[in-house]
Amino acid sequence: MAAKASIALKRRGTADSKQNLLKAIAASVPDQTISGIRGRRFIAEYYRDLSTEDLRANPPDQLAKAALSHLKLAGSRKPSIAKVRVYNPDTRRDGWESDRTVIEIVNDDMPFIVDSVTAAIVRLGHYIALTAHPVFHGVRDQNGKLIKLLLTKTTTDKPLAESMDILTKKPLGLSNIEAFFDNRVNYAV
Repeated sequence: MAAKASIALKRRGTADSKQNLLKAIAASVPDQTISGIRGRRFIAEYYRDLSTEDLRANPPDQLAKAALSHLKLAGSRKPSIAKVRVYNPDTRRDGWESDRTVIEIVNDDMPFIVDSVTAAIVRLGHYIALTAHPVFHGVRDQNGKLIKLLLTKTTTDKPLAESMDILTKKPLGLSNIEAFFDNRVNYAV
């Protein structure tokens, strides 16, 4: 399926609309439900603010799987407590692979979150290749389990606005990448 989406993206060329790119990215993986949210619909919303150039520059299946991984991370989180995951995706462990290091953050939406995390990473001498910063409205139970994620900008449930960020870079080549970044990224958020 991923190969078909990649070929379709190349074949359509520059005449592609952003909407078609988002559909192709979402279609590059089987549809699934995570925390009650349809995966393909989530993927399209997750990347809606990314530029067409960024969408074209990355393999569709990697974009799709990265977004779904991030949704899984968001499945349980207490308000006011950031959840951070830093890893080099591995097929056996994560169900997908990439030649980049991935930083996933789920946090209450706040001003300058992307700037703060980006500054912390750049200060350490690392290059950021892609940043996605969708803001969703999450409804959680008292234990922090995600009950509902509103994928549109209008809300009626008065949910908490949450930002979900993914910053990908070239691999860092560190044996314990999570330990290296955990304190630095958590400090920034």
